[in-house]
Amino acid sequence: MRITLRSVRHYFTVLGFMLLCAPAVAGEMRTHYAIVHRDRSPAYYVTSITDHSNPNKSTRRYLINDTAGPLLEVEARTDYTTNVSWTRYRSGRSNGKWIKVSYELPFTSRTLKDRLAEMKSNPSLATVDIPVIVESPAGAVRQLESALRPGRPERESVKKVADAELRATIASLRGVFGFPVFADAGPPATFLIDGPVAERSHDLMIANMPPDCEFDAKWGMPCSRDQITAIHSAIASGKRSTSY
Repeated sequence: MRITLRSVRHYFTVLGFMLLCAPAVAGEMRTHYAIVHRDRSPAYYVTSITDHSNPNKSTRRYLINDTAGPLLEVEARTDYTTNVSWTRYRSGRSNGKWIKVSYELPFTSRTLKDRLAEMKSNPSLATVDIPVIVESPAGAVRQLESALRPGRPERESVKKVADAELRATIASLRGVFGFPVFADAGPPATFLIDGPVAERSHDLMIANMPPDCEFDAKWGMPCSRDQITAIHSAIASGKRSTSY
């Protein structure tokens, strides 16, 4: 029996979205968001960073703060030349504890554009049972994706290498990962937490905010000189800049 695997199907969707966005941004693009409760009280602040500067690689990063400060960084990278895609979750607290989920992908193409064409011409790639590696400073687990589905005994081995506090933080952000702009942040956590990794919240609302280079710098991701210049130019011309 063939099993349609969530990670490869999700990978199809994300690559399609990236291909649509790539022509609009030659290199790095950042967007800053505020997420508030229905009563307008603040809940989270997020900077999304997407980098299309290398046609053989892609990087997406989400810097997430709650009202107490840095909470979680999600970094997702795909290297088309090596067919490896990984997502790392790093705590903004707990001494920067992290856990990384990697996939070995079943493709032959070596660029984003060619990758999407390959997946379109060969839909059966979405049913390949790919190797998954979950690693942290506590150790590593390598299994086929099907072996790490809920209810399988091999899944318990992941909990031995995944920090409990970090897993709880990831689980607490289901409502954030439920927003379409953060859609690729949640699925790799399927191997780390029980239950849904993303859900539509009836309490949270999201809005674009002006660039916040001070926020980004606190995560060790300062704006470049060109970004700062562009932000100042937009302000001087009376434009409301939402991407930088």
